[in-house]
Amino acid sequence: MRPLTAALAAALFMSALLLPSAVAAQGAPCVERSEARERLAGKFGETPVFRGITATGKMFEVFANLTTGTFTVMLTSPQGMACYVDSGESARIVYEVIEGEQDS
Repeated sequence: MRPLTAALAAALFMSALLLPSAVAAQGAPCVERSEARERLAGKFGETPVFRGITATGKMFEVFANLTTGTFTVMLTSPQGMACYVDSGESARIVYEVIEGEQDS
């Protein structure tokens, strides 16, 4: 797996910690995860580019279409309900070799 920059990984991790309350406050649209994935793939050609488990046990995912640049951020509960958090454009994966770090 190609390494993300430390800054990007840290930003994604911090977002994952802060997003559960933001999602609840906004009443984000939620659907079954399989339905959400089908919509993102079918409508936007987006596939997962990052996935992690938050401190609250939710799955934090970023889906992107690196050809068109669209992306979607989604949180999924342990029960399988996926909530859209945000979306945008100009997505790109940033690879950077950080001096002193090795790809594990």
